[in-house]
Order: sequence, then structure tokens, then C-alpha cells
Amino acid sequence: MYANRAVMKDTLREALVELFGAAPETQEAKAGQTPPPGPPTTQPGQPSATISPQLQQLFDRLRITLAAANDAKSKGNLADFESKYNEALAIAADIERTLGIPASTPPQAAAPSATTTTAPPASSATTTTTAASA
Repeated sequence: MYANRAVMKDTLREALVELFGAAPETQEAKAGQTPPPGPPTTQPGQPSATISPQLQQLFDRLRITLAAANDAKSKGNLADFESKYNEALAIAADIERTLGIPASTPPQAAAPSATTTTAPPASSATTTTTAASA
């Protein structure tokens, strides 16, 4: 689209000629030609898009285990949830080892809070407590 004018042609070059009267050569293939090779899909040093059957099996196990952990959590079965969560962490570590990634430290559960909450007094009086600054 240019100057509120849209053009649709079979090739980019034809559309440019229609809009501007001329166009430079483009890299599109001409009829019967094979298009030029595109840039590589991955950069050097980056993993390819294909994975080994071993990794696929580990990812499948991880997906299934996480689904089971989620199911246990939604049912309130925290013991089963914890078991499946720990199993998922072990599978993730296996994936890291298979990929040659240094083992990471698994996340730790947050320590219980030392803060306690109490219900307001039964009377309608309002009490305000402020902490002294250190």
C-alpha cells in the first residue's frame, strides 16, 4: 500500500512496477526456477529445531508429570502434588544433563511467614497500631 493505493499482483516486482512505474530486481524465483536458498534457520552455536528421541521422551514425561502435579493440586492432594513436583524437577535435571547444561539449583519453597494475623476485637471500637521505626 502506498499513497492510499493497494495493489495485488503475482509477484512483488509486478506490484512495485504497478505502484511506482519501475522496480529493482527482486529475489523471487521466476516461473520454473528454484527460489534462492534462504538464510539458515538457526545461528551458529544455537540448538537446532529438531530434538533427539531421548529428549522428546524426557519432554513428554515432563509434560505428563506436570499435568499430574496440577491435577493433584487442584484436588487438594498436596502430598501427591509434592511427589509429582519433585519428579518433574528430576526430569528437568535429566533434560539439562542431556543438553549439556550445568545443573541448576532447584527453587526452594518460601519459608513460612513469621507474621500472624488476628481477628479484630468484637467491639465496634477501632484500634490503630503503628510500628516504631528503627
